Order: sequence, then structure tokens, then C-alpha cells
Amino acid sequence: MKFQDQIKQQLVTYRKNDLGIKEEGFFSYRGKKIPKGHVLPLEFREFNILEHYRDKFYSSPESNIHFHQYFHHLNSSQALCINLFFPLVFENKLNILSKVLSIPINEPVEACFEKESQLEKGNRRKTNFDFYIQLSDATKIYFEVKYTEEEFGMAKDDGEHTIKFKETYEPLLENNIFINKEYHNMSSFLSKYQIMRNLCHVADNSHVVFVYPEENINIHRQALFAQNEILTDKGRNKFHIIPISTIVNFIINSKPSRRMQKQYYEFIKKYQLHEIT
Repeated sequence: MKFQDQIKQQLVTYRKNDLGIKEEGFFSYRGKKIPKGHVLPLEFREFNILEHYRDKFYSSPESNIHFHQYFHHLNSSQALCINLFFPLVFENKLNILSKVLSIPINEPVEACFEKESQLEKGNRRKTNFDFYIQLSDATKIYFEVKYTEEEFGMAKDDGEHTIKFKETYEPLLENNIFINKEYHNMSSFLSKYQIMRNLCHVADNSHVVFVYPEENINIHRQALFAQNEILTDKGRNKFHIIPISTIVNFIINSKPSRRMQKQYYEFIKKYQLHEIT
């Protein structure tokens, strides 16, 4: 059974037994509403945030974001991202991530979800990062989080993307020493569109981090390609691949509060991570 199908099957059990929600939600596809066991009814979508920090999240400024169309899906990577990082924001424990990434520890001065790119200019839709931290020394850390997605997105070689490449990304690639020159052209860029939009933010004072389950082989293969083929040696020093389980393991071993312990053990259970040792 594919990783994605296995996770969705396990999330059906989680919905019924752990959340106590008997009704299936609906997946909207081409105007049709299709019942799916791993989807919450819309009126229960807030239950996609784990209970230990649920009320605190929804009453915090961090909840003032655009929620994805499929946020009510239990395998939503946006919900996973919030469940993973919000407790660190709330408990002022973001320095844990600096340690995980082996980045010099400085005080975080900003942390938010759905961070819009500040590099991309113009009125066109900008890249949004799942999570973002800025440290006191102006170091920026951009996080891209995946869960059951099967791939990073590509883009059509059409008029709209041609214009966007010329206006937005070509200037960012000019004299870029972090991305190999063979990926400075439009065709290569569009073929790896989502990855390239992320990697354009690699710089001397900024890091890009891909976070996903190590069992997601397709995403892992594409992340390794980005690391080994798209980035230069200088770029690789600012790019990080971190399994979700590594972050959770590090948090639990940091001897957090009892509430944080409960959060991350529940996180392991919901998202079917390896047992922590």
C-alpha cells in the first residue's frame, strides 16, 4: 500500500476513535462532493488542531491566516505545520529549531505561519512559506512542510507563467550564486516550479528548510534532487532537509513542559510517526 493511502486509512480510525467524530467529511472535486473517511465535516475543522493547544492557537494572532481549502482534511500539511510549530511559538521555545538545524542560536524576533515572500515584487501572487522565523541577527528561516503530498508542484509553460518568470524570478536568478546556472532558464525553472520558488530565497542571511516524513519517498527524492543537482555548494550550506520525526524527537528530548509532552505524543499518534526513543 502506498504511503499516502496507508496514512489516510489510519486517519479514518483517528477520526472515529480519537476525535469521536462519526460522520465523514466531503472532498470537493470538479463540482462534486465526495465523502472521504480522512476528511472532517466542515463544522469540525477546528479539531484538526490538537486539543492541548487548540484554544490557544485560535485565540492567538497566529491564527489570523488564510486557511487552505482542504484544511479540514486530517492529512492537511497546513494543520500539521501548525501542530508542529505553534507550541514552540507559544512556549517561547523556538531556539530548539536553531539547535535542530545547527544554526547559530539568536533570539527569534518574528515567527509566523503563511509568510508571504518579501523578495518577490509586483502585484502577482507571491510565494507563501508554511512557517517563517527571523532571528535577532536578521537571519531568516523559511519552512516548506509536506505530509502526504506526492510531489512538489510544477507549472505550465504558458503565457501567465512566462510573464511571471520574466517579471519576478529572472531578476532573482541573475547573478545568483546559490542556484546552478542550468536552472536559471525558464524551462528548467517551471519544471521544478514550487521547489525553485523556495530555493530563490536561499541567501547568505537566509535558510530554506524542507520538512516532511521520511517515509514519503517521492518528496524525499525530489528534495534530494534539489539539494544535489539544483543548488551550488554555497547553496547547500543554506538548505536543510529535516524529517518531521527528527524535530519531534528533539523537542521531546529537550524535557519540555507536561503539556508540550502531551502535544507531541498526540502528534506522533495522529500523524503515524516512528515511536520516539
